[in-house]
Amino acid sequence: MYQDKLWLRGYVIFNNSVLSIAELYQLLTTKKEFPEICHLLNEFDGQFAIVIKNNHSIYFICDRSRTFPLFYSNNLVCDLPHDLDEIKNFTLNKNSVTEMRGNGLVSGRYTLVRELFQVQAGEIVVAENAKIHREFYAHHLYPKPKKVHDFNSYLDKFKEVTLKVTAKYLPLLVNKKIYLPLSGGYDSRFIALILKMMGIKNVTCFTFGRKNREVDISRKVADKLEFDWHYVEYNQQLINGFLDDSYFKAYYKASSSLSSMFYLQEYFAVKELFNKGVLAEPGIVIPGHSGDTISGSHFFSGKLEHIKKHQLTRHMLNTYYNFSYLHKSEKKALENLLQNKLNDYTTLVPGVCPYSLYENWLLKERHSKYIVNSANVFNFFGHQTMMPLWDSLFLEFFKNLPFSFKTRKQFYNKALKNHFFRDWGIDFEDDIQSSGFQYHLQYLKNKFKFMLPDWYIQKLNYNNDWVCYKEATDILTRSIHSDDKNYRKTERTYNGLIIQFYIHKLKEQLKKVDNE
Repeated sequence: MYQDKLWLRGYVIFNNSVLSIAELYQLLTTKKEFPEICHLLNEFDGQFAIVIKNNHSIYFICDRSRTFPLFYSNNLVCDLPHDLDEIKNFTLNKNSVTEMRGNGLVSGRYTLVRELFQVQAGEIVVAENAKIHREFYAHHLYPKPKKVHDFNSYLDKFKEVTLKVTAKYLPLLVNKKIYLPLSGGYDSRFIALILKMMGIKNVTCFTFGRKNREVDISRKVADKLEFDWHYVEYNQQLINGFLDDSYFKAYYKASSSLSSMFYLQEYFAVKELFNKGVLAEPGIVIPGHSGDTISGSHFFSGKLEHIKKHQLTRHMLNTYYNFSYLHKSEKKALENLLQNKLNDYTTLVPGVCPYSLYENWLLKERHSKYIVNSANVFNFFGHQTMMPLWDSLFLEFFKNLPFSFKTRKQFYNKALKNHFFRDWGIDFEDDIQSSGFQYHLQYLKNKFKFMLPDWYIQKLNYNNDWVCYKEATDILTRSIHSDDKNYRKTERTYNGLIIQFYIHKLKEQLKKVDNE
C-alpha cells in the first residue's frame, strides 16, 4: 500500500524497468485523461493487480492475463471473495453455474454470485459517484497480416524478440531463487533454455505425475542445462487424506474465487516439495504459460482461418464446454453467450480477422481464468510467479505470424526444436509432439465430443490420467455423496467433478440461489 492510495500485487515493468510503487502511483495519477491511462497501461508488462484512488475515482486494474483476480461491487473491492463476511448473503447465479459446469470458468465480468463482479484480463474498471465504467486497455484482436515472409525471416525476428525479452527479465532474476515446473513439453523447456542463456544458476526444476516419458525428458533437460531437478511420483498414498488438510481447504477457495475451477494437477507436488523443504524458500516460479497458446495450439485445422462467426461459436461450444452433461437449452444459452461476445469483439477493431476473435476469447477467458489461474498454487505457497512467454514482445510477434505458420504450432515447434534446442543439445528423438494426423484426429474428437457416449469419455479420461485425477475425484465425489444422498453424477470428466465439488461447497456458504 502506498500512502493509502495505491495497492499493488505483483510487479509492473515499464520501459524495461520494474516500477517502484511510488513510481507507479506517480505515472498513473499524472495522466489526466482516461484514454491516456489506457494507453499507458497497454505499455505495461509483468503480472499485477492494482487498486488506486485518484481524486474522486477508484481504479481496479488487472494485467493482460488476470494473474491476480480482483472482484468488486458498488461498495467493495477484494481479491479473496471467500473471506468476505458478506458472502453468506450473496445469491448464487444459476446461469453462471451452468457455464462453470461446462467450461470450468465464468466468462466476462460475471461471477458465480449476482452481487460480485470480476475485473477481466486487460481491463480497467473505474468507480466514481456510485457509477461503474469498464474499458479494455489491451486485447488480442488484429487484422490478417498483409505480408507473408519466409520461415527464416520470422526465425530471425523470433530470435531477436527472445534476446530482448531475456534482457528485460534478467535484472528481475539475478540473485533470486528460481523454481521451474519442467515437463517434457516445449514451453517449459524454452523457459529453461532462456534461464540458461541468462546465466542464471540458482534454478530448481521439478516435475510430477505417474512415471512416463515426460519425466525422463524433463530429467534429461535439467541434467543437460546443469539445473537441480526433483520428481514427485503421483500415487494413492500421496493423495490420501488431502480433503481434510487445512492447506487444501484454504487453497481451493483462494484458487476458485467464485469464477474458476481450482487445479489439483500441481497442488500435490507443490505441497510435497514445500513440506520437504525443496520449495520452502520464497522465490520466483516461472511456468511455461503460455507459449503453446499464443503460437497456435488451438488452431487444429486450416479450416479455422476463414471460419464464420456462427460456425466459430459452435466450434468453441463443442471444443470447450464438455466437462459436464448440459441440456439442449443450456447449450443454446451458452451458444448465444459466445455469439454475443464475438459480436462485441468486432466493434473493438475494424477489419478484424475471424480467427483472432477466437484467439481473443481463448486468451481473455480460457487462458486467463483456466490456464493462468492454475499458477495460483505457487502464489498460495508463498512464491511470486513470472510468465515471460506472455511478454508483449512475444504477443506482438505471434499476432503478426501468418495463419499457416500458427496452425498446429508449426513455426513455434520447428523453431524451438531445430534452432534453439538443437544448439544446446536438448532436442531428443523421443520428444513428445503431436503429428499432423494426431492434430487432425484431435480436431475431429473436439468437434464430435458432445456426441460420444459417457463410457467412451470416461475411458479417454482414464487413459490420459497421469496425475491421479481419478483417485482424487473419487475422494471428492464421496464427500459430496456424504453430504447429499440425492446427488446424481452428471459430470463427464474429472474436471467436471472438481467443479461440482466446488459448487457444492459454495452452496453451503450461501443462503440464496436464484430461480432464473
